[in-house]
Amino acid sequence: MEIDADGLNLIKAVAAEAARESVPVAAEVPDAEDNAPPPAPVGDGEADERSAAASTPEDLAALLMQVGLSTRKKSPYLQGLIDAVRSKADAAVSKDGSLKPSTEAADDIRIMRFLGANKWDAAAAAEEYVSSLKSRKAKGLDALRDEIVAKNPGFFGGKEELDCIYVHGTSKALQEVNPRTFTDVRTEGPYRLLRDKRGNLVVIECVGVVDYAAIAAVGFEPWTKEFFTFNELRVLMLDELSRRCGKLLLTNTVMDMSHINMMPNPFAPKVEKDGKAAAKASSEVTKEVYPTTTFRNYMVNLSESTAKAAGPLIKALVPKRSADKLKIFGPDFQSALHEDVDCANLPQRYGGELPDGIQFKLIDAKGKKK
Repeated sequence: MEIDADGLNLIKAVAAEAARESVPVAAEVPDAEDNAPPPAPVGDGEADERSAAASTPEDLAALLMQVGLSTRKKSPYLQGLIDAVRSKADAAVSKDGSLKPSTEAADDIRIMRFLGANKWDAAAAAEEYVSSLKSRKAKGLDALRDEIVAKNPGFFGGKEELDCIYVHGTSKALQEVNPRTFTDVRTEGPYRLLRDKRGNLVVIECVGVVDYAAIAAVGFEPWTKEFFTFNELRVLMLDELSRRCGKLLLTNTVMDMSHINMMPNPFAPKVEKDGKAAAKASSEVTKEVYPTTTFRNYMVNLSESTAKAAGPLIKALVPKRSADKLKIFGPDFQSALHEDVDCANLPQRYGGELPDGIQFKLIDAKGKKK
């Protein structure tokens, strides 16, 4: 089967993210079989003990991949890396005070994410961290941070639920045409977060039903702002939850590929091309500003032939030790997903207990048109 450029780029992007946040080449980690069950969670006591003794990049990377890297008990080795990054950042801020990071961006937890993305190389992490502060300034992300925190005093004050997920006036309209789910859809607030068995945030994206014409009607500028807002909120949530539980938490993303166009389409409308270009540009920023946030990506509901074609491509692009972050399935994926996520945090469409959100209505409607 021929996979078109958009489908190929999507798979490459997911693969590249997994490879970027993988274990260093020298690490001795067993190769993962295709779609193998996830490793057993690391208990709190074990995480603290192993993290306090971690003395190599391989130690830290192995703990990170198991969601067992403690944010409470840092080894002298890890604390030294964090201090080295912060020293470089402080020097940059002393030259340009406008780069001063927010409370969360300056925290050890956020710096650990930059170290993880750079294979625990403090010099490389510091360079990327300082660059991210410049990007945050250029894109107004600290202002978005302030707005998100102000609208969620309960959550950032210690409560379990978010107060607000629709931060801007166009947020609900954009959710209707570019839907994602990361909270219990049964309530209109407060909003219970969807979590996996390790405590990671669960996000469900349905990329095949994104309505670019409808997004254009609202405006690509508000859509880009909404994209940045969601990612800022997502990482703020991850950092806050990591602080509470004492382990560096990540995102478990389910990418529903229903109706994704994997065949070449030379006649795609301009609005679709413009929308995909805007999405690509925004994604480049979020990759730099929000590193080490991925636990696993499930790509589900591909056709069987596409899933088989994508498998060898992933193997070619991603080191074997990173393969466990990528799970590619046709329609038969529920049992594997349930290994990671309890039914109480999944929609009925995925064998869960929650009502199906708006994205599944869009999937069904698009299916009827074919």
